Amino acid sequence: MRQLLAAALAALTFMIATAAPLRAQQAPAGASTPIPAEKPDPFGERVRTYLLSHPEVIMEAVQLLQERQKLAEAESQKQAITVHAGEIFHDPTSPVWGNTAGDVTLVEFFDYNCKYCRAVDPTIVGLQDADPMLRLAYKEFPILGAGSLAAAKVALAAQRQGKYHELHQALLSATSSVDGDTALQAAKALGLDVDRLKRDMGDPAIAETIARNQALAGALGINGTPSFVVADQVVPGAADRATFEGLISQARGSKPAKP
Repeated sequence: MRQLLAAALAALTFMIATAAPLRAQQAPAGASTPIPAEKPDPFGERVRTYLLSHPEVIMEAVQLLQERQKLAEAESQKQAITVHAGEIFHDPTSPVWGNTAGDVTLVEFFDYNCKYCRAVDPTIVGLQDADPMLRLAYKEFPILGAGSLAAAKVALAAQRQGKYHELHQALLSATSSVDGDTALQAAKALGLDVDRLKRDMGDPAIAETIARNQALAGALGINGTPSFVVADQVVPGAADRATFEGLISQARGSKPAKP
């Protein structure tokens, strides 16, 4: 918003300056022919007068620009979702919870050290508990440093022991920062084979999964956590339950009826 306002104010300053009547230019010293004075611009002067009298117009322009940018971004994201639908909703390396054959998939891009991811997690759990046809797909998207990256690798390694969801919930329930060591400790408390986890963490396939998630987030215009994808929409931030329920219901309504 501040950047848009600054740009708009700069544009306003430019319009006022260029709308003012141009003064005659002085002939440079030694010139044999004087440079003729340029004629005043009546239209430009009217624009200048109007803008000075109605500066609120610039805010209206900023708001209109914001609305157009949001619409353009939403349309771009819809197109990206269509192009990358397989990776978003059906990547076999993405952990899935809930009804694996559900009729609507809610995809979450998250970081275990993101406080907003932790805050919204009870809402996501509540959605799944209340909706037997909801499918959840998790995209490990560690953007908050090396600790987050290591924790993500531990979680994906835990998937190979059938304990991804349990560890996922334990890490999102943490009250302090998590890293590889704390994630391994949590995994040990859940009964996982820690030695195997350490070996699996180093598997290039796990690093490739995270890299694909990062590339996918870039393609979708996702640059923060949590971010969600449902049907053809990207939902940035920790939305409330009513918002998610509305989007899920809308997604169901848009599906063609089965014959």
